[in-house]
Amino acid sequence: MVGTLMGGLLLGILLARPLSSMLPEHFGWRAVFVAAALMTLATVGVAAATVPRHVPAHRASYARVLSSLRHSFMRHPLLRQRAL
Repeated sequence: MVGTLMGGLLLGILLARPLSSMLPEHFGWRAVFVAAALMTLATVGVAAATVPRHVPAHRASYARVLSSLRHSFMRHPLLRQRAL
């Protein structure tokens, strides 16, 4: 899995420069931004289709969540040590 991920990252890095040079050469400098916008929209579409919906079981307010963090921080010395 790590090899697949690293291979994809390196391939993206190595291909980004030549493609970003050829695209404006043939279609103009605005094409780079249009291509980036289309790739972003495609990523959003894939994420929206594949990420499962998760609704938390509890209904706590933001203030209550922050106070629970304070409570955990005071209660657990290891958490304080790692945080500091």
